[in-house]
Amino acid sequence: MKMKKLFLIAIVFSGMLIQAQDTVTMKNGKLYIGKVQVISGKNVQIIDGGRLTQVPSKKVKKIKYDNSLHKNYEWEEVVQVNGSKKDLYEKAQFIIADIYVSANSVVQSSNENSGIIVKAKARVSLSVNWGMHVVKYYFPYTLKVVFKDNKYKLTIDNVGFGDPTDHRWANIPATDMYDGDVWTYGVTRNQHAEAMRMLKRKLSAVVSVFRTDMQQELSVNNDW
Repeated sequence: MKMKKLFLIAIVFSGMLIQAQDTVTMKNGKLYIGKVQVISGKNVQIIDGGRLTQVPSKKVKKIKYDNSLHKNYEWEEVVQVNGSKKDLYEKAQFIIADIYVSANSVVQSSNENSGIIVKAKARVSLSVNWGMHVVKYYFPYTLKVVFKDNKYKLTIDNVGFGDPTDHRWANIPATDMYDGDVWTYGVTRNQHAEAMRMLKRKLSAVVSVFRTDMQQELSVNNDW
């Protein structure tokens, strides 16, 4: 019974566990369930039932990702801080402009009542192919901050697949589970683990810097 249960929750493929439950719905109604990667925006690669399938993105109707894959890359915290809702909102705008160099391009919406939503990317540089290449991966994520008098809530979620600057290498997922091999992601198990450590540090740093700066008084220099 135990072995049967293990078989139902994990498909063994080339010695690795395929545990994802992403779903891809095609425009013709066909449904795939498995591990999903979007490659160069043109094709979607799916590990479905232990088989590798590649379909054109334009024929895909909907992709639903299994968010549990990325749960270790999500943050939510409520922080007590002195200030009115309006003051905290205005301070947060300055901090976000500080954290993100091109804040205007990443802020999706900004409103005192509904909060601030940022769509950004975390850069991770990784040496691949036994150190012969350094590839930069950009992991998209959403940051949202909402405000009340004397407190705010910050959330980081929707962490997506890392998109490489060099597309000879495949996208890699933001997950602690390594479901691929060198031929799938272009990175080894150890390289993937290192990329995930760097990604966690980057996202954690955003949360930490925001928290620290929100606790500080906003200094205004009127000296021209």
